[in-house]
Amino acid sequence: MAYLQHTIKALIRPGEQSGYVAECVEIPVVTQGETLDEVTRNLKEAVELHLDGEDLAEMGLAPNPTVVLSGARRFPQNSLKSRADLDRITGGLVAASSE
Repeated sequence: MAYLQHTIKALIRPGEQSGYVAECVEIPVVTQGETLDEVTRNLKEAVELHLDGEDLAEMGLAPNPTVVLSGARRFPQNSLKSRADLDRITGGLVAASSE
């Protein structure tokens, strides 16, 4: 039996000119937004749309994978103050990573 991944890693970084860019590592999903709230909402929607109707096991994913964000250390100071801020932004879909 093959191991199924329970997480999808996503990197969020400041955009080249403004806003933020989010990019998943394991699946081809890239999105952007002017604020952390917006980019995270867009990421949640983009991942849901990408996975909708797909055979997750065929993609190597377990049912209902969690998106794990990386890159928070690169955000401007005070843009993401606590885990509560992340939960508020993502509705609990996205988990934080200290990487």
